Amino acid sequence: MLVDGGWSNWAQSACSSTCGVGYRIRQRNCSNPAPQYGGIYCIGSALDTILCNASNLTCPVMGTWGAWVNATDCSASCGYGIRIRNRTCLPIGSINCVGDSVQIETCDSGVSCATPAPWDS
Repeated sequence: MLVDGGWSNWAQSACSSTCGVGYRIRQRNCSNPAPQYGGIYCIGSALDTILCNASNLTCPVMGTWGAWVNATDCSASCGYGIRIRNRTCLPIGSINCVGDSVQIETCDSGVSCATPAPWDS
C-alpha cells in the first residue's frame, strides 16, 4: 500500500539573542509517517528560520561620554591645588562607557603664596 510522507512536529533552537530580536531555527523530518512503497516525500521545507523576541528584554544601550562639567573651584587659595570635574555616560542608564567619570586636575590659584620672613636674631 502506497504511503505518502508526513511531517513531524517542528523542533526548534533557542533564540539567538538574549535581548531584543533574534532568530530561531526550526527543523522537522518527513517521518510521520515516512514515505513507503513509492509514496510521495513530504512537500515543503524541512528547515525554517523565524524571528524571536528574547524574553521581551530590551538590549542595553552602549553609552558615550558627555562633556566634562561641574569643575570645582581650585582647592588652593594660593599656589597650586586641584580641581575636580565629572561627566555622565549618555544616554542616562546606558552601560559600558570606557574611562573614568571623575577627573582630578591641577590648577593654579593665580596668587603667590607669601614666604614668611626669617626670624631676626
